[in-house]
Amino acid sequence: MNKMILVMICMASLIGCGGESDAGVSSDDIGGLTVAQRTESPTTLLVSGLLMESGLGVHDHVVTEENDAMQITLETGKPDATKRAKFSFIVDVPDNVTVVTFGTDSRIVWAR
Repeated sequence: MNKMILVMICMASLIGCGGESDAGVSSDDIGGLTVAQRTESPTTLLVSGLLMESGLGVHDHVVTEENDAMQITLETGKPDATKRAKFSFIVDVPDNVTVVTFGTDSRIVWAR
């Protein structure tokens, strides 16, 4: 009976760890976070880095705008052919945006 309970707990733990993560990624979770302006008109930024969270890969990035600020966050999940720890993407910055932040900690990574 005790072995059956232990097996069920272990299986539940494994299933829980294998899904998507919604805890969010802070800038401190990224090694070598780089944000470089590529073009000026229109403004584009190259965002790259390495997710340092063991067992997770970057699935996609999400950009949200509020007033003159833009926030970049990462969607993560179990690594596979499309979700890798290393990431690089280009973000278009509208003319009205004066500051860009990254991660759940809203670290300022670019400003006009």
